[in-house]
Amino acid sequence: MSQDTGWWFSFFPPSISHVQRVAHRLRRISPLALTETRALDLTAIVFGYADYENLVEELAEDPIYPHKWDQDIDASSKAERYELQVSSLEKHLDVPGSTAEYLVKLWRPSHRPPSFDAPDLETRMTQAKSELARIRANPKAADASD
Repeated sequence: MSQDTGWWFSFFPPSISHVQRVAHRLRRISPLALTETRALDLTAIVFGYADYENLVEELAEDPIYPHKWDQDIDASSKAERYELQVSSLEKHLDVPGSTAEYLVKLWRPSHRPPSFDAPDLETRMTQAKSELARIRANPKAADASD
């Protein structure tokens, strides 16, 4: 399931479309060329999951778990989340710690966007199940379109 971090996850995203937008931002700011699939996996890892498919499974199975944005948690929890995100990016993107810190500060993967409306529960679950079916139907297809 999720990484062995001492946490079940660092951030439970509100929707698949939100994860995809965050991954797209990572592709734009990364010093390395990332495929869409790699950016999605890195985003999931930074959120505390094993990979993108694992994150989608969790959203499809337990869509009502509350997401807590950086703005919604106390300073200590936010610092722990930040450290987890930085160390995950450093390890899995294979960049120095200072680069990982810079990227997380610029990227802000678990920061609430200025105008964000969370989808309703049914939409969120339907979207996650549809994405999971797509991934499982052809796991290599995503890389081919990158």
